[in-house]
Amino acid sequence: MPAVLVATLHQIAAIDKIPKEAAQAIRAVAYLLDKMDEGAIASTAREAVNDQLLYMNDELKNLTAHTSQSDTKKHMAVISASTKGLTTSSNASYRDILLGGNTTAPSMDPRLLAREGIKA
Repeated sequence: MPAVLVATLHQIAAIDKIPKEAAQAIRAVAYLLDKMDEGAIASTAREAVNDQLLYMNDELKNLTAHTSQSDTKKHMAVISASTKGLTTSSNASYRDILLGGNTTAPSMDPRLLAREGIKA
């Protein structure tokens, strides 16, 4: 892999339109890469990846701890308050709600509604 990169840098440095100073800098980098062995490049890359993974792991732990402590208590309070309101308001049976809930319909008798639905 570094050999291909070194060859590519030498080809780029040989382009006529590149300024002389830039071509010399590119050649210097190519020579330095050529001197490095693949093990050093791999270990440097491995260390960089490991550092980033450790950082992400710490951030994820902090986020999880913060979310589980603060937001869960708030959400549970809202849910329990809503549930209490629902259980106290729904003591009537389904039949009682159908018969006495809506006064805008001409009749709330289920048989009459079914008959009217068939006719329609």
